[in-house]
Amino acid sequence: EDVDGIMKSYEMIDDVVSGLVDEGIPPERIVLGGFSMGGAMALQVACRSPRPFAGYFAMSSFMGPASVQWRKLGVDWSQETGAAGASEGGEGGEWHLGWSARHTPDPSLAQDPGSKLAPMMVCHGKDDGLIDWRWGDMTRRGLEMAGADVAWRAYDGLDHELGEREIGELAEWIEGRLATKQPAEPKKGKDEPMAIAAAD
Repeated sequence: EDVDGIMKSYEMIDDVVSGLVDEGIPPERIVLGGFSMGGAMALQVACRSPRPFAGYFAMSSFMGPASVQWRKLGVDWSQETGAAGASEGGEGGEWHLGWSARHTPDPSLAQDPGSKLAPMMVCHGKDDGLIDWRWGDMTRRGLEMAGADVAWRAYDGLDHELGEREIGELAEWIEGRLATKQPAEPKKGKDEPMAIAAAD
């Protein structure tokens, strides 16, 4: 994992978000996400940012078991073919490709405002020829293990691309997030602004 490169990208994204906030769009009205590498970066932001975003989405993306962010989330990955059942000290079991995980929360992060993940939507095509959909499913399961509310969609017949049904369901999910996530002090007499940031 290129930690330095990820941090540079994170800082660039945070600068963009800061600009939106300066324009009057509160983080509670911003949904951040992307496709492929853009979605992978959105997952990194989700694990790092203390901002109370309305949500995140990742399409045809994943966060690898070696990512340092899993340790922050208290999710320990191991690869041992044949491992099954719950792991001692946490929930777990074998999932895909010989990988398994267990949840061992770090008490020191209990009060960290950035340790609570915003709701997410994670989607993947089951015929993805570039990123096996099982990596996306493993990412989803790890996030759920860490306490995230994840809307998961897997699409038969979809390659490494965006599908019409997928886009429609994403739009519905975003509308739902923005309908329920309101800023602490809404401006009176004005339509509340919003922003959807996406990357590919």
